[in-house]
Amino acid sequence: MSSSSQGSHYDHVIIGAGIQGLAAGQTFLRLSQDLGLPTVKEDHLLLLDTNSTIGGVWCKANLYPTLRSNNLAAGLSFPSFPISSAGLEHAGVSAYAHIPGAALQQYLERYAEWAELIPYIRLQTQCLAAEEIELDPSLGPKLRQRRDTPFRTHRSHKGWRLTIHDLSNNGESHLTCSTLTVCTGSTSSPRPLPLPLSDPTFQSRFSHPIITFRDFTKTSTALINDPNISHVTVFGGSKAAYDSVYALGLAHKKVTWVIRKSGPGAMCMAPIWLDLGPTKAWLEGLVHMRPLTWFSPCLWGAEDGFGAIRNWLHGTKIGRWLVTAYWAHMTSDSLYQSGYTDAKRGNGVKGKEKLIPRQTLFWYATQNGIMNYERDFWTVCEWAGVEVIEEDLVLNQAALVSNHKDTSKTDEDQAGLLHFKSGRTLRTAAIVAVTGWESKPSITFSPTEKLSGMGIPSPSYASSEQRSWSLHSTRADAEILSHFPVLANGPPVPIGHPAPAPSQSTPASSLPPWRLWRYIAPPSQVVPSAEQSRNLVFLGHPLLFNATSRAEVSALWAWAYFHHLIPEHRLPGSEEEAKYEAALSTRYAGWRVPGSAAAASRSAMGSGGEGGGGGVPDMMMEGLPYIDWLMGDLGLGGWRKGKAMAMEKKGWIRGWIGWGWRAAKEIFGGGYGPEDYNGVLAEWVEMQKKAME
Repeated sequence: MSSSSQGSHYDHVIIGAGIQGLAAGQTFLRLSQDLGLPTVKEDHLLLLDTNSTIGGVWCKANLYPTLRSNNLAAGLSFPSFPISSAGLEHAGVSAYAHIPGAALQQYLERYAEWAELIPYIRLQTQCLAAEEIELDPSLGPKLRQRRDTPFRTHRSHKGWRLTIHDLSNNGESHLTCSTLTVCTGSTSSPRPLPLPLSDPTFQSRFSHPIITFRDFTKTSTALINDPNISHVTVFGGSKAAYDSVYALGLAHKKVTWVIRKSGPGAMCMAPIWLDLGPTKAWLEGLVHMRPLTWFSPCLWGAEDGFGAIRNWLHGTKIGRWLVTAYWAHMTSDSLYQSGYTDAKRGNGVKGKEKLIPRQTLFWYATQNGIMNYERDFWTVCEWAGVEVIEEDLVLNQAALVSNHKDTSKTDEDQAGLLHFKSGRTLRTAAIVAVTGWESKPSITFSPTEKLSGMGIPSPSYASSEQRSWSLHSTRADAEILSHFPVLANGPPVPIGHPAPAPSQSTPASSLPPWRLWRYIAPPSQVVPSAEQSRNLVFLGHPLLFNATSRAEVSALWAWAYFHHLIPEHRLPGSEEEAKYEAALSTRYAGWRVPGSAAAASRSAMGSGGEGGGGGVPDMMMEGLPYIDWLMGDLGLGGWRKGKAMAMEKKGWIRGWIGWGWRAAKEIFGGGYGPEDYNGVLAEWVEMQKKAME
């Protein structure tokens, strides 16, 4: 299909105006100006977002009174635009405090203004579909040719035709782009409760509100202020469930908190400050301290330059004993300081023990949430008379209603009544469903026959493609468990959420997983050819604590990748090798955090299985070496604590001394923060300019 009749054309289109999308926009704009485009026109860049304000999940429509950031402000600043530069002190922002939701949204707006992105952002616009097409060779930015980038001469001219929906006037149109960057993350579509919501019988008999957490942010004020709603049932054990219970508890609503018995249990919540002897330590700083990351079995851990230490810790008996002891001690301290095992806190919370995580912190990654509440969480739960129960819903609620024996009182008796598999029933005035998110594409991609090679979840994979991916997965499992045998002894993968009623959308659990190279790029595009362009990336997929640092570094990586500026020796040698590396990363994510969405990719059919869902990777201690991985691709290296010394170039003795000084800074220099990545973009630009001379 020709692009000439498809409306406006843009060099780069970015989907999403949240943290990752804004970082990508800022980075693309600056790099285009610095590396070859003397004048950046309005058709060079476009950011699309469905919300009416900037912010993504932090847009104004998603804010509610008790919402605060999980991170402290010092950990959620963009490297290039610290939050201290945004003038938000009046909004309650300080370096070592959680950021109120409204203030964080303002910060993202000011970041967009500082980056001069506002003219390029189109709000209330949804991208419905993306079709790969052949573009006119004259379209696209003209960048100066580097002498050491042989792949640029092999670029094809394929891009994307986007179908977009204007939510403000309900209009539909098309546009084309040379590259597409999807930054919608993993929180686009909430996973439904297994209730027959479209069944007229169930609707008429149950007759009470059923609200997903996405809608809770918009309806919490009305729910809290409704005098007819005195009892609310919250489903789920994630951080968002804790937030919902806290908000309802502050309003003195009676809350029944349901943890799915067949699921992974409630997530672990930790205090932001941990007592370590006579001192307090910032939890986020600990997670990003180089030596502590060694205690996680990380597939790409050697990228941090300390591979020998990692191999000893995870490859020897005494090393594995130390790793186990470390995580047991961290778990014990965290549970006590969070109040789970402190007998003096939360005694009035019935069933409190059901919230104690079923595993050590080792297995949870970002499912370890932060107690970021203004008031003590357990005290608020006692006020509200919170009761915690472990139950599984009966799937066919409608049949139970229809078979009710006393038909004369069916409507009255069944209003707000839920049935559980144990035989227990529960009457409630409202439900808040915090059941996670569907890990499936928010955009319909085509042609469908290319989706398997791109690693995009789809039910359209041919049987031969499924077999090929299964072989890659089986090989990957063997490699992962040979390096990290402890992962073979992890907790069982929990049973996935039951499928919704047939009238609801296809659940992500029926899809193959995401399989992206570096968790970013479609495998079929990594090795360029005359037939295939690099024109698509997905940013923001790994769930990390260091989200803003990852956002700017991965955006720089994406721009370099699009323009063939990643060194050849860092790339796979073939498409099949790229697919294997993508499968290896995906399988590792499932083994590393069995309770995460990514683990579903191996839950349904065991080793090498294709069923179970397309979950995105979940990382905690792996986040810092992941950024090292991307920095290595960019030719920069991950060590940012100590700059290279001139003496390192003056003989091997001085070189070893200089290396030792830098290594000491990495080990003893404290936790990594956004400030350590300030200047990365300018450093990379300078390196490219020298290569172009």
